[in-house]
Amino acid sequence: MCASWHIQYIPKDMTFIKGKSGNPLGRPKGSRNKLAKEVKQGFADIVHSNIHQLKEDVGNMPPKERAAFLMHCSEFVLPKLARAKETKEQRKAFTGLRDWVINSIPAPDEHK
Repeated sequence: MCASWHIQYIPKDMTFIKGKSGNPLGRPKGSRNKLAKEVKQGFADIVHSNIHQLKEDVGNMPPKERAAFLMHCSEFVLPKLARAKETKEQRKAFTGLRDWVINSIPAPDEHK
């Protein structure tokens, strides 16, 4: 053999206790990773510096595509709500609201 291997067994009394961290002074719960914070700030800077173009691009979308885009983006800026079973009346009201939003957004030619 080229190398000899030595296997070390850890005694039971030296292993970690269940539910107790091996690094009690580690990162606190809920703290954010520095890289994620930098990436988030970089993305916010890009959006901020291109906000006028973004508004124009969204304004030029067809109404249904614009509504879908805005609904998708809202997931990232509005707090999440707990899911609940909807009733037929709520579904009908939501559908009416959705249709109203789609039909009330002016087409690009209408607002110039």
